[in-house]
Amino acid sequence: MRTRMHAFRTRKATPGSAKGTAMANTHSTTEVAARGRAQKTWHGALSLALAAALAAFLTPAAAFADDASSADEQAQKQTQEQPQAQEGANTANIEDTEGDAPEQLQLLSAQSLEVSARTATQATVPYVDEQGTTRQASNAATVTAETTAWGQGTKTTWYVAAGNVTVDARVEVEGRVCLILADGATLNCAQGIHVGVDSSLTVYGQTSGTGALNATSNERYCAGIGGNLSVSSGTVTINGGTVSATGGDGAAGIGSGSVGGSNTIINGGTVQATGGYGAAGIGGSSHGSGSITVNGGTVTAVGGGSGAGLGGGSYGSSSVVINGGTVSAKSSGESAGIGSGLSGSSDVTINGGTISATGGFGSAGVGSGSHGSGSVTINGGTVSATGGDGGAGVGSGLFGSSDVTINGGTVDARGDDEAAGVGSGKQSSDTTVTIKGGIVNATGNYLTAAIDGNTVTISGGTVSATGLGANAAVGGDPSIDGNAFIVVNGTVNKSKQSSWKGIVVENGSGKVYGNVALATDATLPSGSTLTVPSDCTLTVAQGITLTNNGTVNVEGTLSTKGALVNNGTINANGTLEIEGTLTNENTINVNGTLNTEGTLAGGGKVVYPEPVKEVEEEEEEPAPRPRATSLEFDGGAAVNAASVAAETQTQDQAEAQKSTKTQSSSAASGGSAAKSAGSTLPGDVPLAQESAGGIPFVGIFVAVGVFIAAGLFIAATKRRSVKNQG
Repeated sequence: MRTRMHAFRTRKATPGSAKGTAMANTHSTTEVAARGRAQKTWHGALSLALAAALAAFLTPAAAFADDASSADEQAQKQTQEQPQAQEGANTANIEDTEGDAPEQLQLLSAQSLEVSARTATQATVPYVDEQGTTRQASNAATVTAETTAWGQGTKTTWYVAAGNVTVDARVEVEGRVCLILADGATLNCAQGIHVGVDSSLTVYGQTSGTGALNATSNERYCAGIGGNLSVSSGTVTINGGTVSATGGDGAAGIGSGSVGGSNTIINGGTVQATGGYGAAGIGGSSHGSGSITVNGGTVTAVGGGSGAGLGGGSYGSSSVVINGGTVSAKSSGESAGIGSGLSGSSDVTINGGTISATGGFGSAGVGSGSHGSGSVTINGGTVSATGGDGGAGVGSGLFGSSDVTINGGTVDARGDDEAAGVGSGKQSSDTTVTIKGGIVNATGNYLTAAIDGNTVTISGGTVSATGLGANAAVGGDPSIDGNAFIVVNGTVNKSKQSSWKGIVVENGSGKVYGNVALATDATLPSGSTLTVPSDCTLTVAQGITLTNNGTVNVEGTLSTKGALVNNGTINANGTLEIEGTLTNENTINVNGTLNTEGTLAGGGKVVYPEPVKEVEEEEEEPAPRPRATSLEFDGGAAVNAASVAAETQTQDQAEAQKSTKTQSSSAASGGSAAKSAGSTLPGDVPLAQESAGGIPFVGIFVAVGVFIAAGLFIAATKRRSVKNQG
């Protein structure tokens, strides 16, 4: 460049000496600079005048008065800054190239093109973080087929995968690398990705989460994403997108290479990982170690050979913590679905999420592999676990050992071929089972109890245990001490029954032992009977529901501060106290006490016994008083007519009716005689009917009136008789 420019200046100079050439060069440079300043001054003045005219035309008068000064200042600032910037650029280019104005313009255009190219490869890209919040990443470099080294030193570097890209070489990650999988993009890493021991790879997706990363290691002992042979991996974190990884022989799909260690965190996205032979799908490798934490997302992990789906590889170790998400893990060899590989060890903690785990031959669904060891702690979530031949659903594998603690969650566990649902695998040793809470459904298999171990302690939760055939439902000489609700189909070792505290329903017949506060939702099955003895109290805690589909006999006290749902029959011979909610859909028989301070609902019925009538001592009835059964006439005079009327007024209703009927016949006879004499009572009311029939009963008052009328009639007849004799 310098040679060419020098030739250019020689051609422009006046022929002559070197001095003439220098003067020509000086003159040319000075002249160009002067012309440039004059042009810039003229152009600036013209631009200012045009800007002012345009502002005056477009801006309303009122606004123009307020904004004129600011517009002038901005225009003046632009006028001042533009020459300074241009002059600086010119000066730099002149010193750099020793050229003239045309060459300077050519160099400025090249710089502009370079800036545009840099902007195209490093852009601001949106992504979704681990909390689900959309953010922006600046200066994200686009991954191309040649981008095999990601990151630098200890810096944080951003990359974006856009479109369909295949990187044929193994990618090396250095420093803190953040990769964004753009929606609809597919990035294929044909030889996998190695994350250095002191480095990290964090994968993000975008709104739809359709960006994909496929990483496959075709090299033995190297992970699909993670470590290399005998070299531990840095931290791999997946927050979004779709990630699929396959490890080489002896290496994990995501995690460690053979003999190395790893740390994997999954917060979201869709992850599918398959381990090489002897290694985990996600986690440890053969003779290696792995730490795995799942907080969310959808995870499918398949172990290779004797490696766990999620956990450790053969002869390796692992630590697994699941806090959420949906996890499906399976082993194809002598290792657990989640836990340890063949002859390995693993500690598994499940706090939440939905988990499905299937063990390989001689291995637990969740726990240890064949000849392996470890521990399982379940605090929450929904866990479905199935052991392979000789492996427990949750617990140990063939010839293995494990400590199982269930504090909460819902666990459905099934053993296979001489293995417990929860606890011991076939010919396992030193396995302990502790159930403190949660809902546990355990099913054993041939020759093994549903829940079994060297020691079994049940102090809480709702436990359903089913032994097959004549097998025990709960073995291991269990200690039942707490507030557990246990329903078993099979037998329970009762050597410690005298110290039991809880509820045990065995083959349809149940009993409450001690004073129990139910702290987990429970259901009494249809056809089963539960008795609350007279010296016991069963309390349903607040927020808890007890559902009765069978028959509950309350001899002591059944108290609910939560909810009691009765779909069967409750016989309340003792005390039934409702402080919470009672939903009665069938029958409650109350032979004792029912206290209802809470809420009653449902369409069932409450039946109370018939009230017992008290037998009072009967008083001796007085001798009957003499009464006339008919009226007798002697020469037209009535005998005892007045006494008959007085006596009748003092009789009860039945006697009055009877007397009235009797006197009707007599009154009819006397009435005929009176009628023949042509006499009537005041008001011209007939004294009697002509028929021989009785007077209809209309009450005691009518009877009294009749007898008063009869007395008046007799008195009148007597007066007439005396007069006639005179």
